[in-house]
Amino acid sequence: MNFIHDNITEMKTQVNNIKVATDTLNKDQISVKAQISDITTKATAADNKIQSLEAEIVTLKNNMAFSTTMSTSDENVIQELQERVTREKI
Repeated sequence: MNFIHDNITEMKTQVNNIKVATDTLNKDQISVKAQISDITTKATAADNKIQSLEAEIVTLKNNMAFSTTMSTSDENVIQELQERVTREKI
């Protein structure tokens, strides 16, 4: 009879240990899910920032191309004015 009592006590202890381990694993899983969610949020924010910077680069390139075109046009106008002044002097 004492042997059965000891076995039952041991089983209760093991069941209790399993419950504690399960609770710990559950808490760890919740923590991991929260960390994954945080990482996902940060990755999305980084992707959005990258897209924003890429769009800004395209805008800057377009503005530089327009600026270069304007500079070339301005130089052509200045050169033509200088040529006219030179012709008028002759």
